[in-house]
Amino acid sequence: MRNSSSINRRAIMRASAALGAGLLIGPTLAQASRGAPLKLGMVVPVTGRFASYGGSAVPGARLATRLINEKGGVAALGNAPLELVLADSKGEAKVTVAEIERLINDQKVAGIIGPFSSLDALAANPLSDQYKVPFVSPFWSSEKAFTLNSRYSRTLNLTSGSYAAAAVNLLKVLRNKHGVAASKVAVVYDNSEYGRAAADAVKRLLVQGGTPAALDLPVTPGSSDYGPTILRVRDSGADVVLAGFYFQETVLLLRAADALNFRVPIIGFGSGFADARLPGALGPEVAARALKAPVFGTTTGMRESTKYGPLQALLKAAEKEPVRPGITPGVELEWYGLGAQAVYVFKVAFEQAATTAGPKVNDAILAMNMPRGADSLVVPFYDPSLSWERNGQPRNQAPSVAQWQDGKSVIVFPEDAAAAAPRL
Repeated sequence: MRNSSSINRRAIMRASAALGAGLLIGPTLAQASRGAPLKLGMVVPVTGRFASYGGSAVPGARLATRLINEKGGVAALGNAPLELVLADSKGEAKVTVAEIERLINDQKVAGIIGPFSSLDALAANPLSDQYKVPFVSPFWSSEKAFTLNSRYSRTLNLTSGSYAAAAVNLLKVLRNKHGVAASKVAVVYDNSEYGRAAADAVKRLLVQGGTPAALDLPVTPGSSDYGPTILRVRDSGADVVLAGFYFQETVLLLRAADALNFRVPIIGFGSGFADARLPGALGPEVAARALKAPVFGTTTGMRESTKYGPLQALLKAAEKEPVRPGITPGVELEWYGLGAQAVYVFKVAFEQAATTAGPKVNDAILAMNMPRGADSLVVPFYDPSLSWERNGQPRNQAPSVAQWQDGKSVIVFPEDAAAAAPRL
């Protein structure tokens, strides 16, 4: 079996290299003449186990930076251009903290795009309040991070609670409308901060619905053999699996289920199960079998086929970029779009604050109410608008659930957003 951490590794490294030989992504000479660039630090993994996430988000942020600068930069600050300063967190909390402090103290950035994981957020988000520098992350989603009550940090990504609610709601629909047996539900998840938080939300919702989990199974991060996990699920008698894993672990879980000929509906409440890279990572023969289980996954709904105007405009602009979804192997639209969205949040905040002073920029973000359909709201899973609670928790999230059908990830829930009905 191929090591999942090497999936598309060469492509991701090529993409990272294409982001520029240096770590600065910013104005041209003509744009720089308008005024001092506004520096944004971006702290994401571009090497290591999670390199694919950074390798997708950074080119999206770079595209948004280019588009903003080409349209005149930040008008309220003398048409100042944006400049992206990239730091590699390597997916490690200690490195994340060190790089954020370096960017704030040495580079004098006006904001941070990041951090990456929920564990990184727990370690690094207090720095936003300490230095009074706003953080906007495209990635982390753990509910626990909101208990820090950080006033200066927040996430854009679907939270673990939103993922959990979508997965459990789909389970109800499959049971009530499609006759799926769901008397025993196994909850299997990555034993990380994100995985535990999401699984706790799933288990609470299952209890509220009258079907407590028959199996509660955390899996040690970094495990390479998911055979024992599948055997425990099978022995529990579960007829449905709710699973929360990152992409690499999702590949390993589905490979193990296929090897053991274990076929029950799997509903993913982590980002891995709707990832467009799954069929390629599994290989054609395994994918043809394993993804017919059936397999569902919660998703942001960010697809090239999604008929949401601002996202389509971003994709049109991306046609001029050397690194982009659909062309560069390993570059995923979901993280590409969220990387771009973080830049647009700062752009709008700079315009509203008319300063780079951290407290005022942060107040502008807290007061933000970016309406769905606005050019600056490129992600389609906020309705009617993007805004945050004071503790950084996003409001108005509306996730979708996709199913793998004929080798493609197709939105099947909610019904008003579905491209097809569930196949069972």
